[in-house]
Amino acid sequence: MGGALPLCKLAGETKEYYEDVQAERKFLISRMAKQPVAFTIYAKAVAAVILAKNGYAQMGKEYLQSIREYSVFTEEMGRYYDTRKAYYSWFDYKIPTQVAAIEAIQALEPHDTTTLDEMKRWLLQQKRTQVWDTPINSVNAVYAFLNGNMQVLQAAADSPAKLSVDGKRLETPNASAGMGYVKATMTGANLNTFTVDKTAPGTSWGSVYAQFTQRTTDIADASMGLSIKRELLQRRRIEGGQQGEGAHNHHCRPRLRLRSGGRQARRLHGTDKPTDGLSRRLATIRHETTPPIIIRT
Repeated sequence: MGGALPLCKLAGETKEYYEDVQAERKFLISRMAKQPVAFTIYAKAVAAVILAKNGYAQMGKEYLQSIREYSVFTEEMGRYYDTRKAYYSWFDYKIPTQVAAIEAIQALEPHDTTTLDEMKRWLLQQKRTQVWDTPINSVNAVYAFLNGNMQVLQAAADSPAKLSVDGKRLETPNASAGMGYVKATMTGANLNTFTVDKTAPGTSWGSVYAQFTQRTTDIADASMGLSIKRELLQRRRIEGGQQGEGAHNHHCRPRLRLRSGGRQARRLHGTDKPTDGLSRRLATIRHETTPPIIIRT
């Protein structure tokens, strides 16, 4: 149902085209208007456009508001869907859902540029960590970014961002054609503040890399998103305990004497900032004199 109705809309509003399917079309649209709870986010985004273009303008706005309320927002990740109603698969991830929501907002409320930019930010973040194995997802994402307006790329090329370090302008080479990619380096001491002044419309992406030397003893713990702590434990058995009973784990302390044939356990504590579509697999390196017996995850 959701696939046939958009095609009918794209085909045109000619009476001749709909002459033999008017009754079926009205029936499907009326059914769509009566079951909003049964829809996924993807289906509700498609339904919002169909209803708004076929005499159900108020209901289309309600559907659009609903998909907004299902979304969550963080400054780093942008706006996305963290709900089971936003279907996920190993092949498509959540790209079709995100693109459908973006297209629905662009079609019905294009003035809501804040929400659109936030949703595009999430789409861009996903591309950093995912391999989109189907060209359909890539094409849909590109269309969601450009919305048929290729002039956005030229506008970005004509208004390059201004880069400065501590208030001093950083000279950049000419941007690459199409992508607008530039790379600049700066070497010096006591460099503190990096500033980007972007005047072109649309979404942009950049990164800053800092390289310096430091004494090993001065390096402190640091993490961004993923943090892992490894503990080494020694298994001890209480005298008189039965098989499988009385075994306890103790932290290995400095100068703790290890015996041949003794058992150890390695424990990994991981904390991870949620990144949709990115799975983690933890592994620990063992010494060749400590063969594994049991591996638990």
